[in-house]
Amino acid sequence: MEIRQKLSTGDSRFKILVVDDHPNTAHMLARALSRLGSHVEVTSATSGLEALQRVEEEPVDILITDLMMPEMNGVELIETLNNQPSLSPAAIFLLTAYDSAVVRISAETLHVKEVIAKPVHPEWICEVVTRAMDELKQSKTASPEAAV
Repeated sequence: MEIRQKLSTGDSRFKILVVDDHPNTAHMLARALSRLGSHVEVTSATSGLEALQRVEEEPVDILITDLMMPEMNGVELIETLNNQPSLSPAAIFLLTAYDSAVVRISAETLHVKEVIAKPVHPEWICEVVTRAMDELKQSKTASPEAAV
C-alpha cells in the first residue's frame, strides 16, 4: 500500500490523530505514540465526526482510525478526507476487529497504508507508524516540492 508524498508541516514534525470510539483504546494508543519523541504531536478523538472536525481545524500527517464506530465509521471518515485533498493524511491506518478480504479490498481502494487487527499492541502501532514516518521523510527528501 502506498504513502502519499505530503506533510502538513514544513519541518520534520509529524501530526498524528488516533480515532477510536473506545476512549481507553484511543488514549492508550495516543500515549504510546507520544513516547516516540518530540518529533510527533499526537491527538485522539472518540468519533469519526470529532476526528473530521479536528482535521478540518488542523490537518494531520498520519491517521489511525477504527473501522466500526457509530455515526461515522472509519471508511466514511477516510472517504470524506480523501475527497478533500488538503485534508487527506499522507498515511492512513485502519484498525478493525473484523479483518476480512472485503475490509482489505476497501482499505486498498481508500489508499490505506495498512489494516491492523485488534487488539492492537502499543509496540506494534509504534513500529508501523515509525516505518511510515521514515517513508514520509524519505519521500520529502527525495522530492521536497511534493511536501506542499
